[in-house]
Amino acid sequence: MKPWLYFDKIAYNYNKKVTSGFLNNLKRREQKIVFNLLKPQKGENILDAGCGSGFYSLPMLKLGCKVYGIDLSPKMVKFSKNLGINTEVADVENFNLNKKFDKILSCGVLEFCKDYRLVFKNFNKHLKDNGEVVILFPKISFFGFLYKIYHLSHGVNITLTGLNKIKKIIKETGFEIVNIKDSRLLSYIVLLRKSK
Repeated sequence: MKPWLYFDKIAYNYNKKVTSGFLNNLKRREQKIVFNLLKPQKGENILDAGCGSGFYSLPMLKLGCKVYGIDLSPKMVKFSKNLGINTEVADVENFNLNKKFDKILSCGVLEFCKDYRLVFKNFNKHLKDNGEVVILFPKISFFGFLYKIYHLSHGVNITLTGLNKIKKIIKETGFEIVNIKDSRLLSYIVLLRKSK
């Protein structure tokens, strides 16, 4: 099954699902790390690439950021629009918005992509000079494999990628790594800056 079809099915219950029980603790921990690295400021233009149902976009909007979201799931986009987030249906591997952003956030997207180089090249193209990107992706670990099995049980195959491979692609696509955080259980959260 194509990932966006799965997310279309769960769009209206997604926020409820990730903000309850064990998943709530995990998502809140990740969100705190993401915001500590991204440091969203009032007035900044921020692209939420893979915005889903607005889990990260909405708090940035409330801070006064100018948030623009893209997602491959039309129903997730509709849900985000209903929250007041400016969003459109687009694929992170080949979108073209004809604008540049101060910062880009991409959480939980890479594992659904075929070509990470295309994603990072696209981020580079849409980022202002000295702009920053924060990515969150699952690591190869026990919990990473449980995450993969969970998606396989819903007909979606994800890719778990090692940190070294991601580091290599980041460097090849015009970025430098500023900081790497480990959320302990499931994911790495990486702050990148556009190379000069």
